[in-house]
Amino acid sequence: MDSHRHAVDKQRVELGELLGEAAETARPAARAKNIVLGVDTESPQHVVADRPQLLRLVDNLLANAIKFTLAGGTVRLVARGNAATATLEVTDTGVGITSADRPDLFKRFFRGTIAIEKAIPGSGLALAISKVIAEAHGTTIQVENTAGAESTFRVAFPAA
Repeated sequence: MDSHRHAVDKQRVELGELLGEAAETARPAARAKNIVLGVDTESPQHVVADRPQLLRLVDNLLANAIKFTLAGGTVRLVARGNAATATLEVTDTGVGITSADRPDLFKRFFRGTIAIEKAIPGSGLALAISKVIAEAHGTTIQVENTAGAESTFRVAFPAA
């Protein structure tokens, strides 16, 4: 991904459908931790995107959300928008992100302080890969969080 511009094969994608597919794939992992996994979509939100790559981005965000959410927590996938913008969100009631870790969050192989302290497994690549995919689509991933609490990862696209 670093040595070549990430090519995207764009087509019309309905975000709610994509989030539903990602949720079905992740449901066994959520169930194993007794995590409530919800999907909330407003009226259909369409974007022009590379569907397999966008699904990979959502799968990465969702897998991280489940990994960092304690048993009994909640992970929610949301698709919303207006005439100009369609947005997807992955929100968890996990361990949160420390302010010290925020600047490095999307760097390759970065492992956050909480992940190291709690021995949560991972390679530190999912967010870096997701960032490359978002940038290839002309957008970014925004993060809102509270250390020790809820985190939301949000990606906005021009509406199709």
